[in-house]
Amino acid sequence: MKYIFEYRLGYRLIYRFGSVMIDLLLIFYLLPVFFSYEGKLFQILYILSLLFLLFFFNKYYLNLYKIMPCKIEADEEKIVCSKFMFSSKTCTLRFDEIDKLSGGIFDGKLRGLMKVYNQKEGITLGFFHKIHDAKTLETLILSKVSKGLYNEVIGKLNIKKDSIK
Repeated sequence: MKYIFEYRLGYRLIYRFGSVMIDLLLIFYLLPVFFSYEGKLFQILYILSLLFLLFFFNKYYLNLYKIMPCKIEADEEKIVCSKFMFSSKTCTLRFDEIDKLSGGIFDGKLRGLMKVYNQKEGITLGFFHKIHDAKTLETLILSKVSKGLYNEVIGKLNIKKDSIK
């Protein structure tokens, strides 16, 4: 059986062009300070904080562009990822090659970027819970990975569950 997971148009736009909107907003706040710069300590700290935010968000989005596909196809043996941000590459990852899972539900959290790793090949794939039918994708990945990795993830979920009680 073949499964296809994709983001809705709104989320694709946010993930693809969110950095542009954030950059424009930060530059909008940065320009008046440059034009009225008087060398005061407050202005210097304000400029540095805006530049830090600009750097942080761009670094975050560049990482997303590298690891997050907009389309994931999965069957009983492998995951095929395509439609990466600003790239036409495709990536195939067999379930038995997955050696690490992190983020989101894999770390016992309800939300967040979930990452699937093949450290031997240097492949990292990421997806958010907003992808269409994310629970099926998470379940499929957990059911197909090695027993040791499965037990590690389930152990993290049980630790979170016990700390809530």
